Amino acid sequence: MSNIKLIHIGYPKCGSTFLQMEVFPKIKAVKTSSTTESDEFLLKAVPHIMTLDSIFYDPAFIKDCAEKMNPKINVISYEGFAGFVSLGRGVETATITKRLKNIFPDTKILVVLRNQETIIPSLYTHDVKFGYACDFDKWFKMFEATFRYIFLKYSGLIECYRDIFGKENVKVVFFEELFKKETIKEILDFSGIDSAGLENVDCSSRKNTAYTPLSLSLTLWLNRHFGTKINLGAGFVYCFWRYRISKYVDSISGLFGMKKKNFITSKIDEKLVEWFREDNRKLAEVIGRKLPDKYLL
Repeated sequence: MSNIKLIHIGYPKCGSTFLQMEVFPKIKAVKTSSTTESDEFLLKAVPHIMTLDSIFYDPAFIKDCAEKMNPKINVISYEGFAGFVSLGRGVETATITKRLKNIFPDTKILVVLRNQETIIPSLYTHDVKFGYACDFDKWFKMFEATFRYIFLKYSGLIECYRDIFGKENVKVVFFEELFKKETIKEILDFSGIDSAGLENVDCSSRKNTAYTPLSLSLTLWLNRHFGTKINLGAGFVYCFWRYRISKYVDSISGLFGMKKKNFITSKIDEKLVEWFREDNRKLAEVIGRKLPDKYLL
């Protein structure tokens, strides 16, 4: 049905943009479908896979979309397959996984995970870029109240994909180790993809990074006074600031030594330990390896 050798499922804020914009385009043997280079399958079939209940899900339509994919595409990269971004408006992760297995039975799965103490502040700044106008403390209360933190308990997702695709077909890579050529080589070898072009990958490149304190403060102010993506009112001011000006403000801030704000207080750290310590220990057991330093264990 397809030539898909690898499906990269995210998580959000775990180097997906780096893979989609810096790595995959420079590997000669890779032709990718991702949020930065979409094809018909990602645009039409994926929303069905992610959101439709089984009584509305149409396997024939999905099969038709898959058969119409460009035969040169051999990598799909989409954070939503982790289930996180569909929270509250989609089907459960196990259903997504089974649907992917039915469509692409012989593919490999790549999951990139990140330390919860760094991914949570990154998720906050991402939401601010999207249009949120609240400070971190208010956002964190909402993060807890809506159970978004549950999706950062990684062991269940890894077990789900390993159970359905086979543990030998699921590779876990940590964000903290992703920006190395030897790690990228491991991913390509795991997928059966030739690594020619890897020498051109810039592992120091960072895409879609968090705002500096100055950019963050200005963005919060603008979000309170102008339309944003979250209220479907993104106009000239929003787009000009987010995609043009903010990166220059970040660069200037960096020249003056302004560092990104540390949102994790001792009180929040206690909450993270409560949420994630036991699951991180379970994750280490599931994947059979020690987690990188500074993970809550």
